Amino acid sequence: MEQAENDLVVFDPEVTESIQQYKQSFTKKMILHKWKRIGKRTRAAYQLPTAEKRRLLEDAYTDLKELIYDSYYEDFDKERTEVQLCGWFGHCGWVSNQLERRPDMVSWLELQQLFIQLEAENLLQIDERGCLV
Repeated sequence: MEQAENDLVVFDPEVTESIQQYKQSFTKKMILHKWKRIGKRTRAAYQLPTAEKRRLLEDAYTDLKELIYDSYYEDFDKERTEVQLCGWFGHCGWVSNQLERRPDMVSWLELQQLFIQLEAENLLQIDERGCLV
């Protein structure tokens, strides 16, 4: 079977559905739009003293948290645990890569790194069930 360079050939119905859902997601577009606005400041935060870095990382997450949680639930009906959400960022990056949207893929991986850093700094709020709040 011959295919054009930009054609996406997918045989797994779950993958096809995941890609279509990603393409139609308003919340994912909003997350990426907001990240373009605050990402540069957040990336620079990693070089700052600890207290200032923590504040900037937490501010970025607070700005995005509601959209992230809404978008996560568009894709999965599982509880929002640290592991699930971290994997979801990777999933969004993978889908972006499948769609050949490299800048979006990089943004999702940066968001995943932000989340990992927040976890390492104990800045995530977790309830008694181990779910993010």
